Amino acid sequence: MRPRTMSISSMQPKNKYSRLWRAVLLFVSWALVAVCAVTIFWLSHETAVQSSDKSNGVIAMLFARFGIVVTSHFVRKLAHALEYCGLALLLYNAYGLSFRAVQPALAFLTAVLYAASDEIHQYFILGRACQMRDVFVDAVGAAVGVLCCTVAYWLLQKCIQSFFKKKGT
Repeated sequence: MRPRTMSISSMQPKNKYSRLWRAVLLFVSWALVAVCAVTIFWLSHETAVQSSDKSNGVIAMLFARFGIVVTSHFVRKLAHALEYCGLALLLYNAYGLSFRAVQPALAFLTAVLYAASDEIHQYFILGRACQMRDVFVDAVGAAVGVLCCTVAYWLLQKCIQSFFKKKGT
């Protein structure tokens, strides 16, 4: 007997509350995407001096706690990558729930388009600049986020298939 493939929709609860459950999951998923996007926008809206102060604070904390010495450039690029890794993770989840199937390309594309719009936004902020290399760093972060989700989803499917195969269903 050929094992059936599992999808996100087949993992949803099948009781009388399933529609409510799905609506709550959708709302929370998209709300988290919005919170992440607003946070990125808010951080990008800081002046260059405010942003440098935050980077220097992170550098000082890393040195004080772990004895790690890093440059401001490294901290800034890592922050860019992590922001968009998180956004891509949230988009992957929200699109998966919305379409009842994973949409890795759509999650990646949305994150990259948001990164490009964010760089345009920074052009208008005192001391900040619109840099294509930052969009590239953001895209790498988004790609890592989507790749992590894709691997986790694939592993989850394999575990579920294995479980049902052992049960004989």
